[in-house]
Amino acid sequence: MPPFVVPVSSFKRNKWCLVFGIINRDKFYPPVLPFMGALHFKDSNQLENSYYLKPIRFSFYLLALGIIYIPRQCNAITLNSIDPNRNKRGIFKKVWLLPLSRIVAAFLLAIIHPFFTFKTLLKFKYKPVEYRQLIRLIATSEPQNLTYKTWCEIYDRPIEKNNASTHAMNLDIHIYSSSDGSIYSNNITLETTNDLTQHYVGILQDFEIISNSALDLFFHFAEIKNSPAALYGDIDYIDTCQHRSRPYFKPNLEYAMLCSGLLTLGLWLIRKDIFEEFQHQNQKKFTCAFSHRLALAFYILHKKGKIAHIPHVLTHISQALNQTIIQKIHETVTSELNSRRWHYEISHKTSFPILVNPIFDQQRVTFIIPTTLNNRYVTKCIHSVIKNTSYPHCEFLLILSQNCQLSDEQTRNLTHLLAHENVNYLQIFSDAFNFSHSCNSGIKLAQTDFVVILNDDVTPINNEWLHYMMGHMQDNRVGAVGAKLYYKQGFIQHNGIIMGAGNLCEHKDRFKQDDELSFKGDFDCSAVTGACMLLRKGAIDRFNGFDENLAIAYNDVDLCLKLRKFGYRVVQCQRAHLIHYESFSLKNHYTSDRKGKERDEIFYMRHRWSEALRSDPFYNPNLSLQLGRLDQLAFPPRRYCPTPSTPDNFFCT
Repeated sequence: MPPFVVPVSSFKRNKWCLVFGIINRDKFYPPVLPFMGALHFKDSNQLENSYYLKPIRFSFYLLALGIIYIPRQCNAITLNSIDPNRNKRGIFKKVWLLPLSRIVAAFLLAIIHPFFTFKTLLKFKYKPVEYRQLIRLIATSEPQNLTYKTWCEIYDRPIEKNNASTHAMNLDIHIYSSSDGSIYSNNITLETTNDLTQHYVGILQDFEIISNSALDLFFHFAEIKNSPAALYGDIDYIDTCQHRSRPYFKPNLEYAMLCSGLLTLGLWLIRKDIFEEFQHQNQKKFTCAFSHRLALAFYILHKKGKIAHIPHVLTHISQALNQTIIQKIHETVTSELNSRRWHYEISHKTSFPILVNPIFDQQRVTFIIPTTLNNRYVTKCIHSVIKNTSYPHCEFLLILSQNCQLSDEQTRNLTHLLAHENVNYLQIFSDAFNFSHSCNSGIKLAQTDFVVILNDDVTPINNEWLHYMMGHMQDNRVGAVGAKLYYKQGFIQHNGIIMGAGNLCEHKDRFKQDDELSFKGDFDCSAVTGACMLLRKGAIDRFNGFDENLAIAYNDVDLCLKLRKFGYRVVQCQRAHLIHYESFSLKNHYTSDRKGKERDEIFYMRHRWSEALRSDPFYNPNLSLQLGRLDQLAFPPRRYCPTPSTPDNFFCT
């Protein structure tokens, strides 16, 4: 059944509105789960900015209530249940939209989401943030009944068998004992409809439990992925009462996260010919499944084999890793890094996951800093970067872009900075500021193999930040490295970029604090911010650098996606810490004469990178893309879910 559509009149746009709906009681009773409200834009075919509506029983009526901000371009709202089975029949009798002031919206949000409102206000106590951002966090907050248990009940059901003809397939699973490291094999015969030409070997630890649908999904994905070298899935933890918790939804395979050991949690299937080839070449005796799977994964990567990720929970883990297993994983990672002859550090050598920090300082680096030098704050920031960066081989190039000669204040600020060694400047005469053009102009003048693109409103927190970023450039496959940026209040502003989030892309971990992060190691991602970005000059020269059609924003995302298209890695470095004061020079990206450019640049990116926006390979489709709920469970998920009636169905919904 199609979703319930609510038209939006002009006087309700650019306002916060109360969404008030009456639920069709005979169709939907009792109301346990919230509803999803999504905005439809008149200049786009996409649904954007999702919100949850809370079900409430009032007298004889069943109501759905929510507070939604309706942008200027929105012309309709669609309402659905988060349970796809309940969308097969009508849900709402009637829905109203009531415009609200921002103060009233904030007050009603506190009533609808009291726990999350209190938690948010407590978190930001004494630390001012933008008022609209605070309301958005509360408006998109997760209702308390959207738990992992609920998620499993709705979306993690066993796959139904169809009536198609089946044939038997044998699977050898090598199971490691935790007590003595011995291996015993379990041969399983499975009736499947999939016609695989390759045979697979499974590797499992004795405290890992395979889910009911795991082998069906493994064989199904092996067929549709054309028999990859290996396959792995997501995991969660299970207790003695069979209660499931702490899901870990993995990204697609990437090298930095693989070195942490996290991707090798849970059952892996390895193609039998590759498994036997590895065993023949490697005489080492493995005593746990984790180090064996990790060594096989490194071997397959060196052979340029394909490793497929299945975004379903396929393994339940019943106990934590002991120190013996962790030590074996450390040895496997250390052996791999030593074989590459990298310089690196490993933090907390007895802990898991493993935090590998590549570190390097043997190459010259040029800083490209587009700036206006129009106030003392910018000058202080640039001075701080020059003085508080301990990397030994740095050059600095200031790019000034304007259509007139420098003012007296700009000249004084420039003279002050030029007093430092290895600082130069380039003036570009231009009517309008174009960040991409400024960066490209500086990159052409750079005489080094590596360049740092840096905003003029950034200051370092730790002096060794560039050592850690340059450490990743020891891998010739790395094209860009991003830094971890903070607001001046101490909250994280940028920790990588998630494609598809918030209608286009969004910074990972925005408004979080370090102690809230579950993983503090470096990782691959689709893009990083140009506020502080280390680039391999030879890589970006292959496509002429930044796209100058993107004058203000998204040029950094576009550049990173092009790097990945050319086969380069993009890495987020969590040991490089800087403060970003945001737009000291030019204020907000889209004000005054630039106000109309934002929507144009969004459409430009959507048209060019539609596939990347649909599926970020480093962000699991079981995780939400809603602003304020990133890295939380997606209701519903966006994953491929084979069913008997619709074998090619891409979404679970």
